[in-house]
Formats: sequence, structure tokens, C-alpha cells
Amino acid sequence: NSDTTYRVFDWNRVDDQGERRQLHVDQALQCIDFNDVAPEPITPSGELLVRHELFEVQKWSLDAQRAIAPLGQFAIVLCLTGALRCAGVDFTPGDFFLVPASLRERTIHPRGEGTSLLRVTIPV
Repeated sequence: NSDTTYRVFDWNRVDDQGERRQLHVDQALQCIDFNDVAPEPITPSGELLVRHELFEVQKWSLDAQRAIAPLGQFAIVLCLTGALRCAGVDFTPGDFFLVPASLRERTIHPRGEGTSLLRVTIPV
């Protein structure tokens, strides 16, 4: 990370004299480390039980914490077995709760072994 900025595309904008601004494509390509990250495939989060154009229901078995939905998407959750915690609140079997789209703390934490839940969301 540095304070250096390379302009690789400028959306065809022009400066005050009507000239396109200088691009720095070669410099940008020289400093990129394409091997810096190891990409991981995105895998389904659980067993899909129902998919409809308006909603979908998944069953999750939790053995570790995970985000219930991306920020900007809501989820309705039903604790089936075990216990879990979300946003500082504990839930036990039979408890329903809503994770609003605007809630920043959206990580579900299993509270022991054998935790499972149903997650209802809108298909994206």
C-alpha cells in the first residue's frame, strides 16, 4: 500500500483544455502482484430446500461462525437445533429472528455442537 496513484482508465474525461488526461497503464501493470492472493471458490452455504422467484429457504448446519447474508440483504432465521448468537442475542430452537439489511453485525455464532437453522432470503 502506498500513496502512489496510477490512472489506468479515466472514463474518457478531459482536462480544462479539452485534452484527455495521461494514463499510467504500463506503470500500473508493473506494480501489480497477480499472485498475491489465492482465490477460493464460492460454494453454496447450505442445503437448498425451497427456491421460488420471491424467496428461498436453506438449511444450514453450523460448526463455525459465518455471515448470515451480505450487507444490504435481509434474512429471516429459525433456530432448529442447538443454540446460536447473532448481534449479541442468544437464540434456541424455535426462535425466529430478522437480520435487517442495514444491520452491520450479521455474523451467526453457533453456541456448541449440533446447531442448525433455516435461513429465508430473497434470491439474488
